[in-house]
Amino acid sequence: FMFTAAPIIGLAAIFAAYLYLPIVSSTGLHSFNGDLVVVLYLLTIPTLALFLGGWYSGNVFGQKGGMRVASLLFSYEIPFFLALLTPALIEGSWKMADITHFEITHPLEIIVSLLGFVIGLIALQGKLERLPFDIPEAETEIVAGPLVEYSGRRLALFRLARDAEMVVGAGLLAVVFLAGPEPIVQLQPIYLSWIVGALVFLAKTLFIIFLLILIKSAVARIRTDQMISFAYKWLIPLVLVQIFIAIIVRFLGGI
Repeated sequence: FMFTAAPIIGLAAIFAAYLYLPIVSSTGLHSFNGDLVVVLYLLTIPTLALFLGGWYSGNVFGQKGGMRVASLLFSYEIPFFLALLTPALIEGSWKMADITHFEITHPLEIIVSLLGFVIGLIALQGKLERLPFDIPEAETEIVAGPLVEYSGRRLALFRLARDAEMVVGAGLLAVVFLAGPEPIVQLQPIYLSWIVGALVFLAKTLFIIFLLILIKSAVARIRTDQMISFAYKWLIPLVLVQIFIAIIVRFLGGI
């Protein structure tokens, strides 16, 4: 049952996260105070689903890949969460609508959060398990890792979930760090503003996806210990520096 349910759960969580993103205006379909936390939580579920799928596959390569998924989870989740904390700290809200509106009225906030954006981008690459972080599915080592026993519709769901997570993750970075769908100039009537907002959101999301593809094309796979060392020696200390800068900006003068 869990072997079959894992890809469905992972894909459902990603689609649920998509409903909270503001796409045509600063307010999402289900916008509320704290929606950023909900999206971060939902984007963690696909990783857990991949671990369960590999563990319950009954294959030694699948279980080995599942253990790699679990062991690397906190290597990229912690810096990803902390990086997305930066704009929320500066604005003083966990609501994505407030963050995007603040960024469009205070453009310098985007520059202040630039380090957090870079760390969030690298951590997202790890969440997606794309090069150089495709350690759980290393074909040359453990065939396909947690996906080794999957085929047909189940494998298609996992592949679809991976691509959907890339789009939603890139959209989340665009919303939190690049003011999402907010155009520089508000237009009238309202439906014209929505069309322009959707195009702006699409352009920013495609830009981030381009950066993810660029990283994948430019680097080679690293080992598990290198990934953990990189996360705890570089990503987490740097994101703490970014949080410290955000606290200074928030409480000692603002933007």
